Amino acid sequence: MPRIKFYKYTHLGNNFVLLDELESELLDETQKRLFASIATDLYHGIGADNFLCIESFSSEKAQSIGIKSDNLDSEPDIIFRMFEPDGKEAYCCGNGLLCIALHLDVYHGLKTAKILTEVPSDSPVVRIVKAGNERGFYEVKMGIPQKISSQFFTINCNAIEGSVLKTTERISLRLETDRSPFLKSVSDVYIEGFLVYTGEPHLVIIKPECKIHESATTLYNFIDFLLSSKENSVKNLRCERKEESSRLFQQIGYLLNDERTSFFPKGININVARVENVDEAIISCRFYERGINKETLACGTGAVAIAETAVKLGMVNKKEITLLPVRERWVHKSATMKTELDDKGNWWLKGKPKLVYEGFIDF
Repeated sequence: MPRIKFYKYTHLGNNFVLLDELESELLDETQKRLFASIATDLYHGIGADNFLCIESFSSEKAQSIGIKSDNLDSEPDIIFRMFEPDGKEAYCCGNGLLCIALHLDVYHGLKTAKILTEVPSDSPVVRIVKAGNERGFYEVKMGIPQKISSQFFTINCNAIEGSVLKTTERISLRLETDRSPFLKSVSDVYIEGFLVYTGEPHLVIIKPECKIHESATTLYNFIDFLLSSKENSVKNLRCERKEESSRLFQQIGYLLNDERTSFFPKGININVARVENVDEAIISCRFYERGINKETLACGTGAVAIAETAVKLGMVNKKEITLLPVRERWVHKSATMKTELDDKGNWWLKGKPKLVYEGFIDF
């Protein structure tokens, strides 16, 4: 039974187990998929949202995992792999790439690197990571968001601008709110949002600073409930409200990813957001990820999807956007995510990832 060296990283509570295979292969392809369940299992393994692996790029390695290197716009330095708990390989992860940037800086002395991502897709993408700047932020060039491919959805949509599609087919969801002391009058929610691809497919359900669509009042009430940061006078009541909001968000995620697969046949990442300040470009948000079928405390590709949607809809007046990840702020009240749009239309994700610990596990 081999002993496997691993590293555990986190960015705003979105956490990962990393295997570093830049110098030598630790696991073959079959073993990687099996290891994913151990890496992500909190009770019988290490515990993480996802399992990451980095490998040195070569045309031979690319070919062995089904990548045609001739189709790449530039030659990468490193191949980025991400696996879900069930062993399926995911496309991309912004927070994971920030953690890779930290790892490359600390353990390999690399201040910048070209990373091949979206390995399972038909068109893998090279993204750039950079080491910490003068303020300690690591950066990932997430690139220019794209229109979501029709393989990810079957509902009717209209193009807004560039990458953003507006859903024109309202999805009716019946939620279990009978036991909720907070949402007794809200049980039917019509999902209306925006579809955008940022390395992963995302549904952005966003409320502007001022309500402008009376027909979506019920949905906006629900968004306010999920994103509320108001303190209650009774501590137990405040905890109950948080638990109820999490349960209801989990319902929406389950309904859209498991029961409503006719709408999103490959699943969909869900981002609930509300603009808090137009001029300062501050947005509250929560994230549900399709691959692990649960809410995570933060999501990098989701943050970029929200920022892109807010800019294209004219909901904010700046291209430097601050996102407030509500779930992570329950633990760390000052937690923020940073995104910035450059002059060429590329989004940069910025953050301060952390190494939690490194260790060995028998496999």
